[in-house]
Amino acid sequence: MKNPDIPQESLPFDNTKRLLGMLSIVLSPFLVGFILGLVAVYLTDKDKRMYQSFPSSYSENALKKHQISRRWALAGGIASSIFTIVIIYFYYNYGTANPSRLAELLK
Repeated sequence: MKNPDIPQESLPFDNTKRLLGMLSIVLSPFLVGFILGLVAVYLTDKDKRMYQSFPSSYSENALKKHQISRRWALAGGIASSIFTIVIIYFYYNYGTANPSRLAELLK
């Protein structure tokens, strides 16, 4: 049973980590998307530790919002990581990092 004297509040970085997760998906073709994904995952971990420290201070709605935000943050981090790896692969194989390979492709 929850104590009615303790105010039920949401986690502090809830909206921030959701927004950063969404932005990291949108900006995944750029390095900033990868960085935003990492920050969102870090904030998710920080909120998780806060919730585990004082679970009675937060409502069930706060936990549901945290789980949704965590999914956005992980999806953004994973999408940005995959996109960064693909860009590095194509840059190395077809970009200016290997000029002889580029010359072969243009023939």
